[in-house]
Amino acid sequence: MKLFDRDVRLRKKKDLIKKFIEENLPHISKADDVEKAFAEFWSSERSETLKNIAKSENIPVEKIEELIGEYLYTQKLPNGQDIVDLLPEAPRLLQRQGIIDRIKSAIENIVDMFDW
Repeated sequence: MKLFDRDVRLRKKKDLIKKFIEENLPHISKADDVEKAFAEFWSSERSETLKNIAKSENIPVEKIEELIGEYLYTQKLPNGQDIVDLLPEAPRLLQRQGIIDRIKSAIENIVDMFDW
């Protein structure tokens, strides 16, 4: 686990990997099954995180996936108007920037945590 503390990219993944080790590893009988179980765990955790963000921001999960895909492809966060266009109703001007910043931060965190 000390390796995770030294590498900035792994630091955000540390808690998830630790959770997998503590909750899932004891129940895996064959070493060959570890990689499959880890992939399923990782996918499940990512999906759950996306659902929580989508629910809290009232945006369909598919739309957040599209934003993440675009971010991974271009290495640029979506512009504010693209995010506002996904919302069911346009936020008031004073709320707008906070919502945009929150969603951009969520996209960065998901990519940092779940993509290798």
